[in-house]
Amino acid sequence: MDAGKRISKFLRSEGFHNFKHNPFAIAGAVIIFLFLLTAVFGPHLVSQNPYDLAQLDLNDSYKPRSGRRALIRVSYWALTTRGATWSAR
Repeated sequence: MDAGKRISKFLRSEGFHNFKHNPFAIAGAVIIFLFLLTAVFGPHLVSQNPYDLAQLDLNDSYKPRSGRRALIRVSYWALTTRGATWSAR
């Protein structure tokens, strides 16, 4: 069988039909997909290696971050704290 026939057979299968019509299965697949994306792209978003003690300086812990990654972290912080204040009202 070539790949096109296998995909067509899979899309017509009873298992895929049941998956497609089960909202909990779809939600679970979305959550697993988000976990996989986080695992793959997470190392590219962090600002430092937490296991490199030469890079770690506790005296700099209160200084603001700089660069592109800082923008991502600040915008995430603003979104999460704003959401926390809205939910607390």
